[in-house]
Amino acid sequence: MDTEDVLAWKNGQISFMNPDFSCVMRQISRWYDVDIRYTGAVPKARFFGIISRGVYLSTLLEFFEHNNIHIRQDGRTLIVAPQ
Repeated sequence: MDTEDVLAWKNGQISFMNPDFSCVMRQISRWYDVDIRYTGAVPKARFFGIISRGVYLSTLLEFFEHNNIHIRQDGRTLIVAPQ
């Protein structure tokens, strides 16, 4: 974790500075207390930006859908499907 990540966390934000998709999903798993399951290959997407930790999980799922990453929620499990 670098300084920018620490400052973002302190300010109630989440910083994405080029992590791979599985790293992003591990963070989402921790923040929202959900399990992640892949039904195919892990997407090769990378992300840049800062978001509020208060953003709804449904909003993040919509963001991924708009980026052609298909994730559905089944209870406390997020299922990442092939594109």
